[in-house]
Amino acid sequence: MRKKIIAWTATVLGGMVLLMVILYLSTPIGEMIVKGILTGLIFHPQAYSALFPANSSELMLDKIKLPPGFRIEVYAGHIEGARSLALSVKGTVFVGTRAEGAVYAVVDRDKDFRADEVITIAKGLNMPNGVAIRDGALYVAEVSRVLRFDGIDNRLTNPPQPIIIYADFPQATYNGWKFIAFGPDGKLYVPIGAPCNICNRGDPYASITRMDPDGTGFEIFARGIRNTVGFDWHPVTKELWFTDNGRDWLGDDKPPDELNRAVKYEVFAKGWRHEAVTWGRPVDLLVLPDGSLLVSDDKAGAIYRISYHKER
Repeated sequence: MRKKIIAWTATVLGGMVLLMVILYLSTPIGEMIVKGILTGLIFHPQAYSALFPANSSELMLDKIKLPPGFRIEVYAGHIEGARSLALSVKGTVFVGTRAEGAVYAVVDRDKDFRADEVITIAKGLNMPNGVAIRDGALYVAEVSRVLRFDGIDNRLTNPPQPIIIYADFPQATYNGWKFIAFGPDGKLYVPIGAPCNICNRGDPYASITRMDPDGTGFEIFARGIRNTVGFDWHPVTKELWFTDNGRDWLGDDKPPDELNRAVKYEVFAKGWRHEAVTWGRPVDLLVLPDGSLLVSDDKAGAIYRISYHKER
């Protein structure tokens, strides 16, 4: 009986694959259907985790090319799906993830710029990509809500129950994971990506929103932003600079993604793709008090530190 079930399952799966190939090659509409199916699988949290497991790549830091005087080293390893970063006043680095559903705290007790411990703050969350710190509290953005962990620095090993400060974001997972940050106006900025590849679903999709730290005063700050995965404010003008990812499925270079408000595109570090093998994928940046730079990598499951050393 078991062999019959396995054979039947293999036949069905084989037929589905063959049908998808025929659809893809036959008509433009068929191609769109196949791509839609694949997109739905890839952007589902569990499917994404299964298709693209974290920590599946060997670190190849010797392949990273940097300007003269800079060097890169591992700050913390074995952090599955490390993405957004936030730094507390006590020096704890908080790390958000996407498919892994977890939030971590990275502790460097002896201040030697190498992690001494990685602590799981929360798990089982829905794409908790975004993390931010304000007044000693850790803010975590899921797909449809924002959580707040009060006094987190003093309770790393015994985290408090999170307070839900906002829970009315759409539940669509396509571009639903969020990068968050507090602006110079003291408000929490939260993007809402477009829920599909090419569409106009109206408010609040394809926007950057903002709210007060307690979740009140929600409003749309900017519209027409398909999917921003990172933003920050100019230290002098206070203008918001943000990325905007264009549509998918046209290739690696079409359409070009945008960095709005930037006046010059210039490569600082490269080499995470070596000899046709993509061994890492940098996601977020965090400037430490000493001026060095932390870079998260959700494919290699690591955080790197890039620092400058004046050449003799």
